[in-house]
Amino acid sequence: MAYRFGPFRVDPSRDELWRGEERVSLNRKAVQLLVALIERRGELVTKEDLLKAVWPQRGATMNNVAQHIFMLRQALQDDAAEHRYVLTVPRTGYRFVGEVDRADAESPSRILAQHYCSNAAELWQMRTQPSIESAIALYNRAMEQDPECAQAYAGRARCRYLLGEFMFEPQHHMLRLAEMDARRAMQLDPQNATAACVAALASLHLRYAWEEAETLLLAGLRVAPEYLWTHVTLVSLYAMRGDLATARQALAHAESLGAVDDPFPRLPWMRGLLHYLSGAQTAAIAELELLVAHYPTYALARFTLAKALLANEEYDTARAQIEEILRLGFDPLRPGQPNVRERAMTVDVLIRGASGDVEGARAATEAFEREMEGRPVSGFSRATCALGCNDVPLAVRHLHAAIANRDPLVEFAVAEPVFAPLRAHPEWPAVLDALNLRDLKNH
Repeated sequence: MAYRFGPFRVDPSRDELWRGEERVSLNRKAVQLLVALIERRGELVTKEDLLKAVWPQRGATMNNVAQHIFMLRQALQDDAAEHRYVLTVPRTGYRFVGEVDRADAESPSRILAQHYCSNAAELWQMRTQPSIESAIALYNRAMEQDPECAQAYAGRARCRYLLGEFMFEPQHHMLRLAEMDARRAMQLDPQNATAACVAALASLHLRYAWEEAETLLLAGLRVAPEYLWTHVTLVSLYAMRGDLATARQALAHAESLGAVDDPFPRLPWMRGLLHYLSGAQTAAIAELELLVAHYPTYALARFTLAKALLANEEYDTARAQIEEILRLGFDPLRPGQPNVRERAMTVDVLIRGASGDVEGARAATEAFEREMEGRPVSGFSRATCALGCNDVPLAVRHLHAAIANRDPLVEFAVAEPVFAPLRAHPEWPAVLDALNLRDLKNH
């Protein structure tokens, strides 16, 4: 027996709470407390009754109940003043007031499908090509057990997106497959936030359909306001479009909601990124240096810091950040850190070129091509290398190729300070046309 209410599903047999396809981080006692309230929906359940039901052993106190009610409300995003789900009866107890559907006993095949999905989610979060491909295989097995498992379609959509984002596979092809999966998941479960986010990313990267992508992301946030990936994608969309004021508002909104962050905190990194994109390099450097000090292996933060230092003409310090990424030999494919090594090598070219070392920039470009041999390479990265070698026409050609191939990051060309030399080129209006950003021709 499972219970469904709002976007949530609680499984008493496993002491698990789910929101769409995402398992909610909540300890077993808090889930058991939720079940105890749901099973007496509408009734007053005293603190003493909850204590006996959830903590039958000796030693637990009323503080245990209060603490777990607090954790439960946080997980449900249930304001005590609004009490959408849990109503406090002062000095007495609590009452569950949400509408609850009792799901029929899950069939063995559906239970097995959910098990496959849970294991797949642990795999893809490792962000390596083998782990993502193994996750896809498990999502496929989940679909065999339950052909209408929205969780499996959404999970496979995310995996296919990641294979393209990390350039493990050609992004254009992966995006098309991911979009098909995401649309199918949304048919099965219109409130699936992961599917909405992947569909938005596909709309943006495949068709440069900015308004469609924004609509999908905002719809996803209405369903799952705390879902970090949607917040990060929305902030990125506004930043790519050059609307940095709206990007800052979206970031502040994410932070105010307490969106759960990844092991490497992306929201603070995005604050530094927005400073960098707006030209406030002193603020960007201060923000990112603090982040790197706390997270020395946060390669994406080091990469962005290096670009801010480069923009500030602090070439030696910028090169030290890039050398640290390359010296460690790590490309930690962790949340928010795809292709950091590839990107770092292109910034090495830029630093050499900006500091007057033209021959060094060309040598670094050749080293980059050797490193990337045999794997998909973003035209955006090649355009960056061309700029480092002061070859603006070649950079424009690479940028056009990146747009045609739907390569990762190409949308950032509008806001990226590194690409400022391109904006005086006669082909720049054509670049904006190709990105469906005609309204920015005069920027």
